[in-house]
Amino acid sequence: MRSHKCGKQEISHQYYDDGLQRSKLRDQFHLVSKWAVDSNSLRRALLEEKPDIVHFSGHGEGQTGLVLVGQNGEPKPATSEALSGLFKLFPEIKCVVLNACYAEAQAKAIVQHIDYVIEMKQSMRDDAAIAFATGFYDGLGYEKSIDVAFELGCNAIQFELAFLQLRDRERH
Repeated sequence: MRSHKCGKQEISHQYYDDGLQRSKLRDQFHLVSKWAVDSNSLRRALLEEKPDIVHFSGHGEGQTGLVLVGQNGEPKPATSEALSGLFKLFPEIKCVVLNACYAEAQAKAIVQHIDYVIEMKQSMRDDAAIAFATGFYDGLGYEKSIDVAFELGCNAIQFELAFLQLRDRERH
């Protein structure tokens, strides 16, 4: 699920889709993207797709909520309470990934109903978020548990940030 369509998020989708297609379990994954998600399309996607994993890529505004799209196309926050109430109705979902800055409050609300919720507690560079998603889905695609896939995603961020630090030092 994506709240805003932008080039970097499309690249992220490409990376983890490519990783899953190369993986041992490629036939067990069906990746569905929904762009410019509002509360109605989010609910309908959960009903129609019956996902095991919900991956939100977009913007978070801390206590205000995750940014969805309103009826007029303007940003509209989804509060922690609203998200908790929604995911309570879908206990079969195994994991929710909130690839959005400052999503800690929403994660705490959702984890009351979903076993695994992965969130970003602070601002994160787009390339680091892409690295995390790539490592995470690589892990799942090769039969690793969600816990191990999470660690692979974190490790991918470490590699990405080390590369960026080296590049920055070479420029100066």
